[in-house]
Amino acid sequence: EREREREREREQYDLELVRMVDYSRFDQLSKQLDEEEVQEKQKRRNESMQRYYKEQKLKQEEWEARHGHKDGHGHAHGGHSCGHGHGHGHGAEGAGDRSSRSKQPPKKRSGCMGCVAASADPSALQEMIEESKRMEKEPKEPEMTIEEKNTKKIKAVEATRIDGKKFFQKGDYRTALQIYNRGALICNGIYDLSDELWTVVQEHEVVLDVNIATCHLKLKEYQEAIERCKMALAIDKKHVKAHYRMAQANLELLEFENAEKSLEKARECGLQTKTLSVMRKKITAARKEQRKIMRNFQQKMAAKLANGATL
Repeated sequence: EREREREREREQYDLELVRMVDYSRFDQLSKQLDEEEVQEKQKRRNESMQRYYKEQKLKQEEWEARHGHKDGHGHAHGGHSCGHGHGHGHGAEGAGDRSSRSKQPPKKRSGCMGCVAASADPSALQEMIEESKRMEKEPKEPEMTIEEKNTKKIKAVEATRIDGKKFFQKGDYRTALQIYNRGALICNGIYDLSDELWTVVQEHEVVLDVNIATCHLKLKEYQEAIERCKMALAIDKKHVKAHYRMAQANLELLEFENAEKSLEKARECGLQTKTLSVMRKKITAARKEQRKIMRNFQQKMAAKLANGATL
């Protein structure tokens, strides 16, 4: 029941953050990226329409070149004119129909743009062609390369580290946690990187994961902190802080053996002697305290049994 209540409080807090929190530089960069993606999609749609209009114009010109604009296919038979549809003296029955059908303009496409052209008259088609020409003459914005996009995303990640740190230093660990999580999500959305940028993104992601673990520790969410440390260590097995934060979380969960293992790995990765000594003393003291609690409990139970009490 306490866990459910805690989850409800957390959800309520998250809703309040959505209304109250200003994510500063991160939001500005994020919005800019979103706008650029919308513009790029619109540009691709425009280019697709231009290609389609060109195709329609070429088809119209080819058909007019073969058959002309006027109905010049009629001829006289005994003082009357008729079209190919009657088939007078042209061989097998129905030959005129086949000839007439072969000279019909090509059927229009029935796609999302083809449906417009299928019902458009020549003047409407010409208007679309003119519109396409005007679009071609408009100055085109330089297309952003994938490297430029990734560079902007990396700047957004850096902004989350800076903004998250501000909230962490104020003691607002929940807000800092949300900002750090956003940064980690952006890291996972960066692709097609050079080796140099890939290394930069990996470094950012490890730091963000450890920062997230630290926030969980402050919020007494120890299991979540351990899981986040594991994510950091999956990228960098020798990250000192990730091992150290995992040792802290295990200590709070009274998992003394796991805490000592993580602390030993932190030592192997270069943890400072002073910090190592302090942490070892904390683990030793916690062990003693836990043993004392267990002895007291056992003594109370033994006394109850000696007095004939039932369990």
